Amino acid sequence: MYGTCTVVNSTLAYRCLCYPGYIGVQCNLPNPCTFTVCANGGTCIATVNNASTAVTQSCQCPASQHWVGTLCEHYNPCISSPCVNGAICTYYINITCFYRCACAPGFTGERCQYLTTQISCESVNIPNNCRNGGSCMLVGTATQCFCTSMHTGILCENAINMCTLQVCQNNGTCTLTNNGTNVLCQCLPGFQGKYCEYSTDPCSFTPCLNGGICIRSNLTFSCNCAQTGYTGLRCESLISSPCLSNPVEEKKFFF
Repeated sequence: MYGTCTVVNSTLAYRCLCYPGYIGVQCNLPNPCTFTVCANGGTCIATVNNASTAVTQSCQCPASQHWVGTLCEHYNPCISSPCVNGAICTYYINITCFYRCACAPGFTGERCQYLTTQISCESVNIPNNCRNGGSCMLVGTATQCFCTSMHTGILCENAINMCTLQVCQNNGTCTLTNNGTNVLCQCLPGFQGKYCEYSTDPCSFTPCLNGGICIRSNLTFSCNCAQTGYTGLRCESLISSPCLSNPVEEKKFFF
């Protein structure tokens, strides 16, 4: 459809050389990677089914695993090794990216920071002097504070700098608020959201192909394909020559 045919194997077979923006055995499928933008160095991969009737796209994120998500748009929180005592960290995405810790036998807690055999200070009438929600445990004959994931220090007195976790996406600038317990992301132009995770200008990713003009409407866009020779949502489909229908009316002459 959208390519040129080349004969191979002494006229016994053929191969289609597709125009830009099309793939498939017969160049019959629009290439979704033409207008899919993978973030943070991700590579777009288009996969055609065996019958060459459908195509899917996915983003292959960099091997460093620092970035995850459908478009490699989320920073992987497991990179900062939040799980302790041999626990296995896995990430999950709900608007932004969070982590879970699968504890090794004998450990428990959000980050697997507690021994299951430890005795709480309260159970033996020892005051809990740990701050910011920390748990006081009796370890041998001494007490020890086990902090939540957001605090550190002997008494859990220090808030962890959340900006070191790179929670602000799309190069947003992170600052700490509320005595370091919350973050405020200052987004670059074209992005919004608590973590700068949403684009405010869909035209910034150049979604219109083949010279189409992107027209922004709030958070959506449309493409003006006039004068391009293409049509479709993103001006991705080549229009057949209007001359093929022979629009010139034949004139008959009588003598």
